[in-house]
Amino acid sequence: MKKLLTTKPWSSLLLASVFAPVGLSIFIGGGPSKPQSPVSSELKITNKTKSIEVVGVKSEDPNLIVIVLKNVSSVDMNGFELSVRDHARITGDASVGGWAISPGATHDFVIPERYASSEITILAAMFTDGNIEGDEATVKQLKHWRSGIKQQLLRALPFLETALEAPDVNSPEVLDRLESEFSSFSLDSDDTQSVAARGLRGAKDGLITESSDSDDAQSVAARGLRRPKDGPITESSDSEDAQSLAARGLRGAKDDLITDVRMLRQRLERHGTLNQQKRLLELKKRLEKRIASL
Repeated sequence: MKKLLTTKPWSSLLLASVFAPVGLSIFIGGGPSKPQSPVSSELKITNKTKSIEVVGVKSEDPNLIVIVLKNVSSVDMNGFELSVRDHARITGDASVGGWAISPGATHDFVIPERYASSEITILAAMFTDGNIEGDEATVKQLKHWRSGIKQQLLRALPFLETALEAPDVNSPEVLDRLESEFSSFSLDSDDTQSVAARGLRGAKDGLITESSDSDDAQSVAARGLRRPKDGPITESSDSEDAQSLAARGLRGAKDDLITDVRMLRQRLERHGTLNQQKRLLELKKRLEKRIASL
């Protein structure tokens, strides 16, 4: 599976969601690294994980470089984080699209050719059983970020259950209500029990968008990067604390939920409401599957 990642100048962020860039010197403290053997003598790849192996570097286009990553663990991998140059970190979160790199399978990671003389560090690998391994500091950051995603998705489930049981489940108004409810979700981090309780009471507090260099630190910390079809892309730095990281996850998951509802509405406009209940049930199952993989 191949993804083309677009990068932006390093902003004051720490984390991200399936792919984004950050300084190499920041995260070089998490255990012994495994140097890889790139095709290009100028491209240096350092691996701080035990679960990812670089099996090749190739150029399929004059402007692109493809780094072939292999999952050498025994568990499905649904995310990873790399740093490129001194200004970018790339975080891949495949849980959004529901796909994963199976044990023994490879993933084509595509970067612009301008990074050919860069040093790339593979910082961490994320798995569908919820585990994360790699650089110690990066692992902690990713756990905070993923906890925010999980909390926000848990907030959404009671609203979907209510929609599925509504007499007008196949009406456009159901989607309008869901979008309104998801749009009012909070970016505050809570424990799972209180989140679920608020959702069951019908409270409306609680889901990846593109960050701008003009954003202040607080707004940037609460945002991710709009996801492509298979997963989100985000940027980060080492300056965010646990609360900011969780807020980033909360915001990314909130935006994902809103996008899901809007896609359902577009489908409704094209094909009618006949199967809307089925689509909502499928969405609920996807969210439950994603929650279990975080």
